[in-house]
Amino acid sequence: MSTSVLLFVYKVLMQLIRIYSFVWFIWIVMSWLNTFGVVRINYYNQLIQILYSITDGVIDKVFGRFREKFVVGNMDLSPLVFLFLLYTILPRAITALFNMLLK
Repeated sequence: MSTSVLLFVYKVLMQLIRIYSFVWFIWIVMSWLNTFGVVRINYYNQLIQILYSITDGVIDKVFGRFREKFVVGNMDLSPLVFLFLLYTILPRAITALFNMLLK
């Protein structure tokens, strides 16, 4: 593969990770506001259904049976941990992989 194609794929992947991180951030804030009673999430809303379909099941696949260890009171902190991993570790791993491919 040529260098320009690899760079294009790299940039697209990085942008997709940023967009997905933003979606997770929005979902986390909305769920916390719902938990503290600031807002009530209407799960029949089309935008909420889209966000839920994008984020549903990912945490269970990532953390599996260890998800209960991230629950503090009524708050599930596993989405926040996942967002941290998504925003910090995954881009570094992809950058390292593409650096190996470009050499």
